[in-house]
Amino acid sequence: MSAGLITVVPFVLGAVAGAALMVIVYRLRPQWRRPVEETAKTRQALEESWNRLESAIESIQEGFILYDKKGRIQIANQQACEMNPVVRQMIEQGGTFEDTLRESVKRATVEYPNMDADAYVAMRLKCHDDCKPYQLEVGVSDGRTVIARGAPTPEGGMALIMSDVTDLKRYQDQLQVAKDKAEMANRAKSIFLANMSHELRTPLNAIIGFAEAIQYGVFGTIQPPQYASYISNILDSGHHLLAVIQDILDMTKIEAGKYDMDMASVDLTDLIETPLIMVEERAKGGKIDLCVDVPKGLPKVHADRQATKQIIINLLTNAIKFTPEEGTVTLKAAIDDEMMSISVSDTGVGMSPRDIHRAMDQFVQLEREKGRCHEGTGLGLPLSKKLTELQGGQLKVTSTPGKGTTVTVLLGLAEPEHIAVPLQPALDVFEVTVN
Repeated sequence: MSAGLITVVPFVLGAVAGAALMVIVYRLRPQWRRPVEETAKTRQALEESWNRLESAIESIQEGFILYDKKGRIQIANQQACEMNPVVRQMIEQGGTFEDTLRESVKRATVEYPNMDADAYVAMRLKCHDDCKPYQLEVGVSDGRTVIARGAPTPEGGMALIMSDVTDLKRYQDQLQVAKDKAEMANRAKSIFLANMSHELRTPLNAIIGFAEAIQYGVFGTIQPPQYASYISNILDSGHHLLAVIQDILDMTKIEAGKYDMDMASVDLTDLIETPLIMVEERAKGGKIDLCVDVPKGLPKVHADRQATKQIIINLLTNAIKFTPEEGTVTLKAAIDDEMMSISVSDTGVGMSPRDIHRAMDQFVQLEREKGRCHEGTGLGLPLSKKLTELQGGQLKVTSTPGKGTTVTVLLGLAEPEHIAVPLQPALDVFEVTVN
């Protein structure tokens, strides 16, 4: 082989090998480019997700800071930086939650009443380091009030959400001031009514006592005889005024929480007998039929004897007051779902739903008939409701304008086992009819 051929052969072999390598590289180029392109797409997707997250965080009204498990700030929105300017500085310096906290105390950008700086820092660090949800109220140096809520993240970090509640706090403070003033005025009213009632009752008892002595002729016959009717009017007016004063005193005691209940096992007959006697003459005078529908053998009730009698008197008096001549007022009693139901029904003018609501307010007098006014203070129904509730019972009112009203009082039974005893069908009916 000639020298020239020997020189050419390596060159040819090298060219062939180079060409072959270029072919291989060219064919492998798509496989090399694919991982690079996928990495770029992933990076772009991550950047887009991060931008969306930042936009979402910036759009909320609350301050938001995200800390990693080492306490370093990962992200914070503009609201958080405005609430505490130290946050922005910590972002630039790569500070931690503790750094932010101590710098805030140093620069007095937060307020912590009723504790010193070290105690405040220790308290906040404990809340943060415990990695448990927490909420606390933080004062800001510019006078705002912020509620800080911490929520742990799955990676061991903490998300801090800060809500500016300054306006809400101010509104709550104003409501509290108004509530305190209203309660103070109500207490002053109750004290005044109680004192006034005591001052009136003392001389009134003397008036009633002397009038009774004159009426019964303790010191001789009344002369001239016409004075007898005057004395009777004085007694009627005195007893009415005394009843009004007693209602006011009872209401003030209830509102002050000083009305003492003497709960006992009471026979129903004993509860209704006295009220019926007391309203009998009023029913006769109004030409109203007064009926009692009470089965025999009813169990005793767990009640305050005097308070329950007062309730029945009030309900009967109201029913008679608003029932026209030739009408009927009925007192009923029965067992209702393991409770004693005592109801007073009338065939009077009735009430609308709005009037029922108003009738429960103190000192409200309803003119159920145009041009007709009724005596009283407007305390009968509200007082009866409160006395019923003090005994653990309920008072319900149902009424239809033009047809009448029914007021029902539900009281607990003293002897529930008597519920199973069959009631006698016979009814005791007490009726007053005036021709």
